[in-house]
Amino acid sequence: MTLPPDFFVVGGRSDSSRAAVAAFTAVKLGQRAMLRSSADTVFLLAGAIEHVGSVGTTNRRIDASGMLHEALDARIVLAAQDDDEVDPTLPGKFTRSLVGVIARGFVESSVAATGSEAEPNPPIACDANVLFLSEDDFIGEHDAWSTARPAQNIALSMGPRGGIRLWWRGAWSAVAEDAGARRGSDSPAIAVLAAAFLVRLTETRDAVTASRFAAAATTLLPHTPSLSYKDIPDRDAIPQ
Repeated sequence: MTLPPDFFVVGGRSDSSRAAVAAFTAVKLGQRAMLRSSADTVFLLAGAIEHVGSVGTTNRRIDASGMLHEALDARIVLAAQDDDEVDPTLPGKFTRSLVGVIARGFVESSVAATGSEAEPNPPIACDANVLFLSEDDFIGEHDAWSTARPAQNIALSMGPRGGIRLWWRGAWSAVAEDAGARRGSDSPAIAVLAAAFLVRLTETRDAVTASRFAAAATTLLPHTPSLSYKDIPDRDAIPQ
């Protein structure tokens, strides 16, 4: 196996986690993916999974210690968690990568840890190039979020009311508002959205094109509480 991976995903504890769904999506889009969960590090290829190493416990928080050196050179990095598996400072270690964060899990972790009301943006957002949000991830409207984080260059928001919206170049715009794009805040579809957007962004360098591609991938998904590898469309099935 040649390292580093194209797409490195951090987070989760099982093959139904948002992190695992994102890794599956990357593979469906032709990427050599690596998944670092709180228990294992695995390589994923189309039709094969190679176990790289066990962390030794399912309760360990994922930080930079023990991280495979080659993973730090991944072209794309996505942090996503279901509980509190990922150290909020970890994305800042990937200085040579396009870094995305599915923010919802980090907001929930922050609230659980402090017992206080969540801020409009989780601290981990400082180290992300792209944020992926659900409508319930933050306090207030989209405009309030953008005012609080004007330096954040790209964000995608998904929800049951607004569908998918893109924040780019200082403004929000609607990307997809049909029924297929309207997903609840717990939907694993946000992981497909995130992975597809990051892959397409590296190919096109255009956030609008990437967001439309990601939205198209999302609308092909079934409305289910969990997604398997077979539920995720291949690249050829996604309108470009």
